[in-house]
Amino acid sequence: MSRSGFIVFLFMLVIKNASAANLSLKPRACSVDKHGQCNLDIVVVYQVKQPACLFVNDTQLTCTNNTELNQYTYSYNSDQPLVFSLVNQQSQPIVEVEFLRLQLSKFRRRQRNPWSLF
Repeated sequence: MSRSGFIVFLFMLVIKNASAANLSLKPRACSVDKHGQCNLDIVVVYQVKQPACLFVNDTQLTCTNNTELNQYTYSYNSDQPLVFSLVNQQSQPIVEVEFLRLQLSKFRRRQRNPWSLF
């Protein structure tokens, strides 16, 4: 019988001011292929109560003054980790979320059954 498991890479959610912003990712994770890459579109849903910009790692994606629910679609095709963050006008992070990367690992089947007499 084969067994499978997974290793979860780092997941981090840091909220500086919980009432000031909400940030969520859909999907929240991806399973990496044999080359360690993820290939998918990530929908970032966020809401802020002040003007803010959405960043991925150190790259600015978009800015908003809108206090309504906002949505941004990010195409991810890489082996690099992702950290999404909302940053205010003073360049201070409001909220940060790291995207989960799951690596499925396969375990080898035992060569013989443990109950074998031979």
